[in-house]
This record gives sequence, C-alpha cells and structure tokens, in this order.
Amino acid sequence: AEKVLPPINAGSMNFAYGIFGNEGMRDVETRRAPNSEPNKVNVSAGSQTGELEEHTIETQYDYVRLLASSEAFKDNGDNFRVLHGTAIRQLVQIQKEKKVADIVFSAGNYGSNTASNVNFSSTGIRDVILAAKDARQQATGKRLGKGVAGQTTHRFLLKNTDIIDLLKNRNQGNKPTYETIAEYLELDEYHVGSAVSQTAAANGAAGTATSLWTADSFALIASDGSTNADTGFSSNGTTYSQAFAKLFTMNSPLSGTRVAVRTWVPEPGLFEYMLYSEFFKPSLTFSAAGYLWTDTNQAA
Repeated sequence: AEKVLPPINAGSMNFAYGIFGNEGMRDVETRRAPNSEPNKVNVSAGSQTGELEEHTIETQYDYVRLLASSEAFKDNGDNFRVLHGTAIRQLVQIQKEKKVADIVFSAGNYGSNTASNVNFSSTGIRDVILAAKDARQQATGKRLGKGVAGQTTHRFLLKNTDIIDLLKNRNQGNKPTYETIAEYLELDEYHVGSAVSQTAAANGAAGTATSLWTADSFALIASDGSTNADTGFSSNGTTYSQAFAKLFTMNSPLSGTRVAVRTWVPEPGLFEYMLYSEFFKPSLTFSAAGYLWTDTNQAA
C-alpha cells in the first residue's frame, strides 16, 4: 500500500489537499515589455478536506505464558512480545492495504478512463497502455508513471513474448523482472498487489485466503512517488502536486511517531496488555490522472 501511495504526513486529524483547474496548461503570453505590467491570469485553486481514521487494536496474554517464554529464550519475554506485536500490527496493515486497493482498483474512481476484457499477454498491449498513458498526460498535464498489477495481470504480462525477449536477450539476469516490465511499459515504478487476508486457522495452518488486490486488474496512476519527475512545488519538506490518490497520515499522540506500541499490566497483574496504533486515510485526489484495466486475462 505504501509503495503505491507513499504516506504524506497531514500533521493533524483534519487534513486538506489542493484542487486546481487547467490554468497551468494553457498557451498564454508570458513576455513582459519594459515599463509594462505582466500578463495576469486567474487560477481557480480550491481545496477538499478529510479526516484521518485511527486504527488501533489490542491483545492480551497471561503472565504465566510470558514468564515461560522469558525463561526459555532468556530474553525478559521480548520474543514473546514481538510475536504478539507482529500479529496485531499485521491486522492494521491489512486494513490499510484494503483501503488503498479499494481506491486504486475501483473502476468508479476513474470515470470513463477504463477498459475491460483486454489480453495482457498480447504483444500489442504495450501500445494500448502507452496510448492511454499519453492521452491521460495530455488531459491532465501529469505523468502517469506508476503501474499497479494484480497477480493474474502480472502472470499474463510474464507470458507476453515481448517481455520474455527482454528478459532473455537484453536483461541477461542483471535487472529484476519488475524493472524489466517497468522499462517495457515506460514506467517509473511497477508494483504487483499480492497481499491477502485469511480466515482463522489453527496454529501452523493456513486459512482460506482472500486477495486484497483484484487479481485481473491493472492501474496506471500519477503519484507523489520519489521517482516521479513531475513533483510540483515543495515547501517545508512537503510536496504539493496532483496525484491520482494520496495516503494521508499523522504521528500518533501516544508516541509522537507514525506508529504507537504500548504494553501495560493492570491489577492484579494476571495479564499484560499490548496495543498497536496508526492514523491514516487514503483519499482520491485527482481522478482524471489515472487509467484502469479490468478482466486482463482475456486470452484469445
């Protein structure tokens, strides 16, 4: 989730992001003659607001189990705590992943900028993707430099003979597969959404998995990612640009950092409690700066 939408510290629960017209894309006279006023334009800037969500989860464990682990590992119970902390942290990350995936892979967020029933293993897919990428850039002035694929889409791209040729002939094992696909599609970044949630299962067993990213989808988006050349203005360490969506966060009041982990032992001391907490909310910020394909496994 945080590779697709890099976190932006909103600084508080209530956040705002800018929205703009297309004034920055018009062909206007910018020359100023001596003794003359410069040309003046109106910019229809505005803002949208939102509110961060607190995602906090808590667990508890018996002091006898904590003591037994401490004696076994000779570590004051740290290993036992890490195992519990990792599990509850993952529950929060699943919610974050779901929320980001819902924004990036929801066709309703793209308006008419969608297509379906496309064969991504076809050698002609590169031209299809680049045509959509160019059209969106002309419409928005933003480079759609980030691609996000579901797992089925990724497998179909790996069956594409053009990509196979790149992997075999040009790559020669010196470049990761993801970078080769990014090169083929002229992207700054290429990611595959593979995260899942599972139903409850016994220790050491796997539950039924549910993909958090739709397997047969592919999104092109403009992003605030560090490799995006079109980053807009920066002020006090914050970048202001129009991305398809943004993941807003803030530091937890419990810790002063993005993540809060706390343990405590209430009377009579039979249990130790632990919580994990983050504040975040992904928001759609510029729907025109994206394109989505669905049903990408339509092989001829």
